[in-house]
Amino acid sequence: MSGGSDPEASWLNTILTRGTALDRISVMQLLVQRSPVHSLSHLTQLLSIMQKKNPRETSSVLEALKMLFNDHLLPPSRKLIPLNIRPFENLKKLSGGNEENLRRRLVLWKFESDLKKIYEKFVSNLERLLSMLVNKLGHPNNKFVNKVCGYLIQLCRRQPNMRPVIVREVEYLIFRKNVACRTQLHAISFLSQIQITRLDFDCASSLLRIYFGLFRELVAKGKLDDKILSVLLSATNRVIPFLKGITIYSDLLVFSGMVPDRFYGALYHKLLCIHNHSSQERPLLSLLYNVLKMDSVDSRVIAFIKRLLQLSLSRSACFAGASLILLSRLFETRPNLLIFTTFVDSLQMVISVLFIVIRNDTIIYDPYSRNPVYASADRSVAAELLLLAKHYHPSIAIFASNLMARLRIRYDGDPLMNFTSMQFLDRFVYKNPRKKKVDEKGHGFRKAYNPSVIKKLPVTSEAYVMKKRDEIPVDERFIHRYTAMQASIKKEATFDGAEDVFNDIESVNSEEFDMLLSHFEPGDNSGYFEIDFAKEFGREKDCRKRKRGTDDFQENSDSCCDNDSSDTIDYEGDQVNSEIIFEFSLI
Repeated sequence: MSGGSDPEASWLNTILTRGTALDRISVMQLLVQRSPVHSLSHLTQLLSIMQKKNPRETSSVLEALKMLFNDHLLPPSRKLIPLNIRPFENLKKLSGGNEENLRRRLVLWKFESDLKKIYEKFVSNLERLLSMLVNKLGHPNNKFVNKVCGYLIQLCRRQPNMRPVIVREVEYLIFRKNVACRTQLHAISFLSQIQITRLDFDCASSLLRIYFGLFRELVAKGKLDDKILSVLLSATNRVIPFLKGITIYSDLLVFSGMVPDRFYGALYHKLLCIHNHSSQERPLLSLLYNVLKMDSVDSRVIAFIKRLLQLSLSRSACFAGASLILLSRLFETRPNLLIFTTFVDSLQMVISVLFIVIRNDTIIYDPYSRNPVYASADRSVAAELLLLAKHYHPSIAIFASNLMARLRIRYDGDPLMNFTSMQFLDRFVYKNPRKKKVDEKGHGFRKAYNPSVIKKLPVTSEAYVMKKRDEIPVDERFIHRYTAMQASIKKEATFDGAEDVFNDIESVNSEEFDMLLSHFEPGDNSGYFEIDFAKEFGREKDCRKRKRGTDDFQENSDSCCDNDSSDTIDYEGDQVNSEIIFEFSLI
């Protein structure tokens, strides 16, 4: 540093070498803010201080690192890029042939790669801090344990998405070998205080499984005392209202080790009672997968498979997609449930279509049987996949074809969210949606829909049009084809002819269209919304007739003056076109 900055630099160096721990943290934070590229060593020192067991220093460093990463170091709109995937072949082109720009770009690339490694260590240290905090539930000091419970409960309230992670860490602590009963009591007491809602179905199911497992373990060891039994009963009683009856019954039966046929019959019938887009689809399919995975009777499992395939033909695309993914996961562990073969009819003619033969077809399949064991599903042909392979939704058709070809369905998204009609129609909306206020606490709210990277791109953007066909999801390829054709037409059009090309995007985004929508759509304070379209259309016709009569009178006057009948205008054709345009705008 020059002149006036030298005393400040020497003073900062003195604090770094001789100052207190908190002063050193503040100075390193200041240096990283001033010049991040030249202060990676200070960032590494802050990370090493975070790994120490001093809680006061760890808390200060955690706040400093959080502020640095969020406000100064991490890019706001993209991920950090490692050095090995940088386009070195285009380095000269990106630098414009300037040697200084080339060196600066290399330095920045190297800095970002090192920053990514440091940030990964920071995230891993945070996970380790959570494990350390959960382990403190076994501390011998009750006041300290109560403070730890308070911190964990506060974390669950501020970060609802971390509840499953925290529950899993506490579960590891409860079922650890040689863990004290006192620690298990504190852990169960903490779990009983977690606030859950009816949307936290998985979390409530995990809690109930932990309670049953701990009860069984304590009974087997003979260590079940009155205090922990009271906590277990109160915790179980608190979780049960958030679960469905058949799910609780399933957990109890699995806990007892005996699952009667009556339970399978109730679940078999319950599949017919779920309506489209019901909130019960997700928990029911999750329960069904767990039940079928543990069932050893193949004929009963095949009956459930048949019913799922039949329901997929009549239900929504999201239910069909979730069902086919469930069956794919089931066939991975039990491939013997389906046997693929070619079928030869009585005339010895080979049918080219693949049928799925489960056994033989001498006994008729009974889809109305109350007990799935006696439905004879293991001796029927599962021809539903042939129809699903021709499903109107492209993704469902591909899923069914993969099952017929013994291929695993690879899908990382949520079919119950991604395959809905609303998400499909949203791709046709060219306008940017209004920004919704996000609840920071998020108590009781379902996690917002987070589409894939390609589906986040607007269909009218150049990045979406430039994507290859193989990169586009199958249910959007027709949209991609349309937008690509529109882009090619605009490029080929001449400057004079380009104005005549109809741009439907601009027609939707125009101010006239917005005014029309605001006129016909109800507002917040407009009360009851009712429009007589016939009356509105009649007013438009009357208005145009009056205008036409006025124009005819003026035209006749002009024609009388000019004595030229060849200059008359075909108002009737204009009226028809105007009426058509008005009717289209109403629609």
